[in-house]
Amino acid sequence: MKDFKTIWVVENKKYIDHLAHNRDNVEIGETVYYKECNIDGLPDYDLVFFLLNPLNIANQFFIEGVKKILEIRKSTKTIIFLVNDTNLLNSNELVNVKIELKKSLDEVIKNPTVHMCSTYYNYLYEEYKCGEKTITDLQRELNLNIPLGDGELISGKNITVEHISQIKKIGNMENIKNLITDYFSSMEKCDIDVRKKNIIVVGENQVGKSLFVEIVNGAYSEDVALFECSNLNEINEELFDKMIILIDIDIEKSRRFVEEVCSKYIDIEKIFVVNKMDNYMFIDKEKSEIIKSTNKILNQFTSGSNYFISCYYIKFFIELNNKVITTQDVINDCEIIFEDTLGFPISKEKNKNNLSDLLLENSGYDNLLKIMEG
Repeated sequence: MKDFKTIWVVENKKYIDHLAHNRDNVEIGETVYYKECNIDGLPDYDLVFFLLNPLNIANQFFIEGVKKILEIRKSTKTIIFLVNDTNLLNSNELVNVKIELKKSLDEVIKNPTVHMCSTYYNYLYEEYKCGEKTITDLQRELNLNIPLGDGELISGKNITVEHISQIKKIGNMENIKNLITDYFSSMEKCDIDVRKKNIIVVGENQVGKSLFVEIVNGAYSEDVALFECSNLNEINEELFDKMIILIDIDIEKSRRFVEEVCSKYIDIEKIFVVNKMDNYMFIDKEKSEIIKSTNKILNQFTSGSNYFISCYYIKFFIELNNKVITTQDVINDCEIIFEDTLGFPISKEKNKNNLSDLLLENSGYDNLLKIMEG
């Protein structure tokens, strides 16, 4: 596997000591106290962990660190926030801390990757596993409290060998290790470029995924990389900043697929794009009625905006403006049809000087710009 660089920026120096006991178990990489961190060097790392104190969750340094990284790299998924010392929090406090963290980051990352851990508990587990500590030693740890299912805590002499697995679970470093391993493996497999915003495009057959990816990668190749996926089970959502769900103009045909995607991938930001709007005349509905009924169904799954485009028209619009094709090519294409506000055909021959404007108006190209710039 390719060598990847990882750094952990910690909010408390004792976290570095705890992490030192994980080096045989987790590919930690470098560790640095945030006050001693060279913020300008953070974009050089493939994966940046911010290890946070839950009692000071909105530390301005980490917000500035994220901004610095995103000046160079567009991918937000290479930045991972770990709320540490979760052993000190109850379930309600854990939820509130996560909400507060996401709120503090809202101006820089809309959907941050957040995990919970306890480096202290994992340190105790590692010490016990390698024989450096015994059960008696653990019983003497004043800050070691293990929650039971009924909400009670046990400590001191009540701690037995049976509770070791619970200490490991609260530490959660094994899951973090798996996250790192899977992440780098998937990055290499998918050829992820962290300098770009990486977006996964999904959709059923015949919805125009390939053409959509071709257009966007051609027009926005410096900042955005789109990946087409046909198999939902192969997606590692930890890699991608967004998911674009391309659906049919007849929403009922895509409804089951939309439900499957939304139930399978909960955390990733989703954008719904209705393609082939140029085919609306083949459906026994007005364009406005199609948009209204589609929004009504999609709003059951998202609170965001839905976009309506025609990749076919967008392709012609871009190629016409780049002089790859001529106005005569547009006129000769029988699949390109324009109508006025009353539904009457517009003559392409008589409006040859306005074909670029007509393509722009009917393609939803402005919607594509909103998708890519959002």
